Amino acid sequence: MVRPDESGLAKPSTHPGAPGPARPTESDRPAGQGRASPARVLERPVSGDLPPRWHAGRRRGRRLGDGIGSVRHVGLRRSRWGENSGGAYGVGAFGVGSGSRRSLGQGSRSQLERFAPTGIHADRETARSLRGNKQAWNDWGSIDPLWSILTNPDFKHGRWDLEDFWRLGEDEIARVMSTATKLRRPARRDEALDFGCGIGRLTRAMTRHFSHCTGVDVAKTMIQQAERLNHGYPCTFLVSEANNLAQFEDSAFDFVYTALVLQHLPTVDVIRTFIAEFLRVLKPDGALLAFQLPTYVPPRSLRNRLRLRTRAYTALTALGLDKRMLYERFDLVPVMQMNFIPKDEVLTDLRSLGASILEVQCGKFEFGEVESATYFVTKPG
Repeated sequence: MVRPDESGLAKPSTHPGAPGPARPTESDRPAGQGRASPARVLERPVSGDLPPRWHAGRRRGRRLGDGIGSVRHVGLRRSRWGENSGGAYGVGAFGVGSGSRRSLGQGSRSQLERFAPTGIHADRETARSLRGNKQAWNDWGSIDPLWSILTNPDFKHGRWDLEDFWRLGEDEIARVMSTATKLRRPARRDEALDFGCGIGRLTRAMTRHFSHCTGVDVAKTMIQQAERLNHGYPCTFLVSEANNLAQFEDSAFDFVYTALVLQHLPTVDVIRTFIAEFLRVLKPDGALLAFQLPTYVPPRSLRNRLRLRTRAYTALTALGLDKRMLYERFDLVPVMQMNFIPKDEVLTDLRSLGASILEVQCGKFEFGEVESATYFVTKPG
């Protein structure tokens, strides 16, 4: 479970008794914020997949260096996704790896091509990783969706109270929008995108502030529950079938938000692809992008302890054993990938993309082990 420090990083307390805003009703919404038409979705075939949450692999090693390329390898495993030339690292279910640094260039479409791994082998490996990521999050959506989104150990195995779960989403979006108001962004509040929406915890909360919100997630099981649980709210929920946002037009949204999602994408390259995509679908001149991404994950993070249970889960489900039984009786779990990119690299990437960086909020979560940053960014016209 995410626990904030004093920096204001957007993860609230999880005490069920803590006071919080009531669930939104029609009367809560400002006048004129009725259901609006969603951002037009492009009718084009796409393939691949997309996001989700945290899990780290366990290998011995010293702290990664603070500067780019300053890592000291002591038991760290080199990633197959690229050479150790960057300083962006991934912590997967089975170990720690480094991600390669690639030139960003100018122009969203051309840069997506430059971000992607090259060669048939890289394409196959990326596709396989994306398929595995999609399957894992479909499994989480069917066995314990609320806990997979907010992993408080006290609420595992279906013990989350749904009203508390919604309230925490309201608290988080209220803090983010407080920062947005201070930054005088977004200029308009028509269309908003929640990337990695899960069952719609933040999508629903965003309807207090925007006329219409679109939630997108890799897991069909999550989207099905989001549609059922948020009926009557001005939301649209879509399953992502690609490792990009190709189903959306350029400059479609006034606000794009994602938290606790990018770290669960299968590779650092895919993370960078989506950051470029966020800027592509963001409207110029006054719209706002806010995204959270870890800047450092210790090689021996607490989440590493899930590694053997994840391996066992994968092996036994491949043999046909019931997934829910494995989770409820033996506490075996689907994979939760955990990647990070150092803050300096993210800032360099954003500038290369032509973005204007308005504010960066830094903090820690996962019992103080994982360092993280939330970036508030706009796109000049």
